[in-house]
Amino acid sequence: MATKRFASLTADEIEKKKMLINSKETIKSNQKAARLLKAYLKATDEDEQFEEYNSGKLNEVLGHFYMNARKQDGEHYKATSFENTRHALNRHLHGVPYSRKIDIIKDPEFCDANECFKAALAELKRLGKGSVDHHPVINETDRMKLYESIIMIPDAPEALLNKVQFDIRLYFCRRSQENMHGMTKSTFKVLNDPKTGLKYVAKCEDELTKNHRGNDRESTSGVMPEFPGSPYCPVKSYETYISKLHPLCTSLWQRPKESFNDDDTIWYCNSRLGEKTLAKFMTKLSEGAKLSQIYTNHSIRATGATILTKSMFNPSQIMAVTGHKSVQSLTVYQRTDTEEKIAMGHAMGKSLATQNSAVLALPAPENSTLLALPPPETVNESTSIVPMIEECGDGPSACRSVAISELQGLNISDLFADFQSSSLQTETIANISNVQNKPILPAFSGCTIGTINFNFNVSK
Repeated sequence: MATKRFASLTADEIEKKKMLINSKETIKSNQKAARLLKAYLKATDEDEQFEEYNSGKLNEVLGHFYMNARKQDGEHYKATSFENTRHALNRHLHGVPYSRKIDIIKDPEFCDANECFKAALAELKRLGKGSVDHHPVINETDRMKLYESIIMIPDAPEALLNKVQFDIRLYFCRRSQENMHGMTKSTFKVLNDPKTGLKYVAKCEDELTKNHRGNDRESTSGVMPEFPGSPYCPVKSYETYISKLHPLCTSLWQRPKESFNDDDTIWYCNSRLGEKTLAKFMTKLSEGAKLSQIYTNHSIRATGATILTKSMFNPSQIMAVTGHKSVQSLTVYQRTDTEEKIAMGHAMGKSLATQNSAVLALPAPENSTLLALPPPETVNESTSIVPMIEECGDGPSACRSVAISELQGLNISDLFADFQSSSLQTETIANISNVQNKPILPAFSGCTIGTINFNFNVSK
């Protein structure tokens, strides 16, 4: 029996609270994966209660399931959906009421099943199903178009609602419609920065999110600062919106009135927006503002995180706003967008154009007539640089005597006519004083001379 101090929960109520450890979206994902596996087991005449299989049986069934799973139309799943299904099955087995102490992803008992899973992923890659479809980031052009659109000019109830909701989703990097339906007027508060005196909107209530569950003590949230004088100032829009809400409704997101006057104190009805309306928020804005593509609610979160990443904030700072649990999970926001790829393509194109223009700028060779080379002079004994040596048949000593006699009077300094060197010895060959009157032409001009050896090779 319940007392004033303690509650008295039944076993069923306790089980339900255990199930709420996971987020609503996670629970739906787990149940969807379980239904898929049970549908496969039913189609193959197997027992559908796979939660009660032993590890060996479960390993065998999962291996076949990974290789044969298809969508209702017979098409293959995309690789990301396939991976999500395996993780969801693992969570389903861990959760209540089954609480199985097994891990179908890491335990060695499921090695065969995981090999089949890898083979299935490789096949999906070959079929072109391996790409990852990220939520598109709202490009700068579309963001400006959105803020300048009539559907977000804060002078009418619906447009003001759209702007404030978009601002909060962007500045606080909200995940899709997570907890949006349960927000109240007290979820956020307008505060003052003591250093600058400017206002900012901060989240002042803790909440249970996908990444931050009951055992998480750290509070993560961004702030929405004031931009005085800007027509897009989020704080000014928020204060106007709060002042126009219905006083009897505690919900933050209220249905706008169909008719109103500018000087009306209340612009909204005493009823909150439905979950489906919140879920289709960004899709409706994309269509209403005629943006370049249809964006989703999660695109707003991706846009905020991408802006912070490109603004060179470090991962820990970004995680304090987005609520991510690991740096690895932020890598999805570090991808190169289409605009940057186009800029890189232009850079390569300009490089090729520059090289091409440089080649075209080269002057064409002139058509000039080649000068005819002079005919070679006839070399004879009287004009040769080194006199010819006649053949001799009396042995090396006789040939040496003939060579010396032929080189009589040839001065070394004449051979190196314009070579200036103090170390060059200019002595007459064989010290023969009888200088013959022979024409001498410079043999070496304008070069550096090391050592010159005269070799006399005589064959018998």
